[in-house]
Order: sequence, then structure tokens, then C-alpha cells
Amino acid sequence: MTSAEQKCADLNTLNWNFPEDGRKIKLVLKPKPAANGIPQYWQLNEVGNLSPDEAFGNMDFKIKRDEGALTLIVTLDTSEFGIDDLQFTDLSGRGQMDGIVALTPNFKHQFRSRVKKGSDGKTLRIKIWDVEEVPDDFSFLWFCYSPSLDAHFVSGDPRTRIEPL
Repeated sequence: MTSAEQKCADLNTLNWNFPEDGRKIKLVLKPKPAANGIPQYWQLNEVGNLSPDEAFGNMDFKIKRDEGALTLIVTLDTSEFGIDDLQFTDLSGRGQMDGIVALTPNFKHQFRSRVKKGSDGKTLRIKIWDVEEVPDDFSFLWFCYSPSLDAHFVSGDPRTRIEPL
């Protein structure tokens, strides 16, 4: 287990049960560079609650079957990363999967993410919904890019879960 995975496992899990349509959660993601080649935990908090003690590790979304949708608005805070132009990777034309790398099959049938226009690539809009009676275990990593370095950076949540109820 990498240090990022262990850190995620040790933190609170972002749990949401939602049958209502249109719920939005605003989050802040604080990337950290790898240390000695080992990926580091990227702090994830709700906007307005940025304490490291209140950060989330893994995410677990429970969706009442065939009802509702959840939107996550994730903004990058690069203050601790040391590269100011870091942004979510915009994968135009790739099935609306900007800013993330799916680690599990069939990920995109209930999960869409797009870089918000006019945000300099710093804001990602993720929409999650349940359209099938199929239990999903969606693991993904955050996928970012620095134009000045022409380099990609990856870290994230290895145990994200979406569970139809």
C-alpha cells in the first residue's frame, strides 16, 4: 500500500446518501508533490472547512435506485504543490472524463466529469447518478497537467464507492 492509499484509509470517508435530484457539494483539492517518487495524499475538504483534521480520504456515495443525481464541484488549491499552472487535465472528446483516471471498468456509465470553462482548468464538475441496478465500485485517481512543465501528475482516492441502495 502506498503512503497516499494509507493516508486515504486513515481519514474520514465522504459518505453521502441521496435520493434528491440536484444536490451539489463544493470541495477543495490540495495537490502535493510526490516525495522520493512516492505519491502523497492530496487533501480533499468541503469548501469552508479546510482543516487537515476535517479532510476526507475515500468517498462512498449511496444512491437510491433510479433516483437523483449528485454534482461535485472540485477546485484545485495549488498553494502547497509549488507549480502554479497545475490544472485538471481536459480530455475533450474522451467521453466526458476530464480530470480523473478511472481504475475500474464501466466507470463512465454513471460518472461524468468536465473541466469548467473559464476556470483556467482549476475547477472540475463531476456528476454522479444511478441508472442501472448494478453495484458499482468506482476507483479513480485525480489527473492534472502543468502546461509550463508539459507534465502530468496523478494521485487520488483508490477506494471510491458508489453503491445503489
